[in-house]
Amino acid sequence: MAKELIKIQIGLFFQEDFQGSFREISKEIFSNSNDTIDTKLPPIPNDVPKEIPRLILTFNGGNVLNVSKSRIDFF
Repeated sequence: MAKELIKIQIGLFFQEDFQGSFREISKEIFSNSNDTIDTKLPPIPNDVPKEIPRLILTFNGGNVLNVSKSRIDFF
C-alpha cells in the first residue's frame, strides 16, 4: 500500500484587518522560536487583495506560516 501525504491547513481570521508591521511580527516569532526560519517579506502594494500573504515564514521542519492583512494560515 502506498503512503499518502496529508497536509493540514489552519486559518485564523482577524476581526479587523491587521494594520501593524509584518516585519515586527517576524521579529517576534524569531525571538520565540528555536527553529531555523526562512523569512520572506515580498514587496506587495497596498491595493492588492488583503488575503495575499505579506509575510511567509518557512520553518526547518517544513511547516509554513503565512500572514496576510485578514488572516494567519498554518500549513
